[in-house]
Amino acid sequence: MQNMKHFISLILIFGMSLTVSAQEITIQTERPKPKTAAKQAKPKPKPKAKPKARVVSRKKPVRKPTVQPKPQPTIATIEAATKDGKPVTLRSDGTWQYAKQQPVKETQKPVAKASPTPTPKPVAKASPTPTPKPVAKASPTPKPDVKPTPPSTPANCELALKDSPVIRGLRLGMSRAEANRIIPQERVLVLDSPTIIAYPQFTNAAGFENVYQIIARFADEALSGFTIEYDADAKKWKSGKEFAKDLSDNFNLPYKYWKFNARNAAASEMQCRDFTINLDSSTNELTLKSISDYKKTAKAFAP
Repeated sequence: MQNMKHFISLILIFGMSLTVSAQEITIQTERPKPKTAAKQAKPKPKPKAKPKARVVSRKKPVRKPTVQPKPQPTIATIEAATKDGKPVTLRSDGTWQYAKQQPVKETQKPVAKASPTPTPKPVAKASPTPTPKPVAKASPTPKPDVKPTPPSTPANCELALKDSPVIRGLRLGMSRAEANRIIPQERVLVLDSPTIIAYPQFTNAAGFENVYQIIARFADEALSGFTIEYDADAKKWKSGKEFAKDLSDNFNLPYKYWKFNARNAAASEMQCRDFTINLDSSTNELTLKSISDYKKTAKAFAP
């Protein structure tokens, strides 16, 4: 018991010493805080770090390997027969068996039905052939009487140069010396010219009465053409037809070969084999030209 009392007293003493030391410590630590004019800057709070995303690893399901069935060997069969003629099926695995025989069905032949007896058709009586009537023969159509056509007249007259009319002593084809003796001497002289121009009305030359002017043209020293202009006070024709009729009557020219101009009633023309005649009642002019001279003139004036 005494030991126990001593132990308790020790504990109390130890506890009291602990309280006294604690008070000393509190007295030392509680010092007055120094007053400052400016408040100390509060430290900025640090930004909270975002929590890292957790990576959750998903485990892939483990696939079980599929076990493919082993291919079964194909068994070939051969149809054969035993010595006694029974059919046998032989297999490639070494087995065999008798082949099953299917019973042969007897095919029934179709019974032919009796065809009905045909009813006889009435036979049509042949109609009597009509006798042909006599056909009246057509009378031949009378052919029209064909009158013989008269021979067509040529478009131009067939007079040659030697048949050309001689007017006031002048004739186509005569030499220049002969023409000089006939044409009056009242002339317009043009040196080295194939043309002679004369005015017989001023001298009243014999054979050239009522003639105002004569124009004679020569080619190779031969008269190839000439023009006679009559005095309008002495003689005047009303139209080309009247002029042509008067010339045909006086010089025995075929009147049917005259050609008249529909637009110019004063003009008329006759074309013969070797010469041409042109008349103009408005100017009282008569012109004769040889065909050779006409061709040369046309060629000279050709473009």
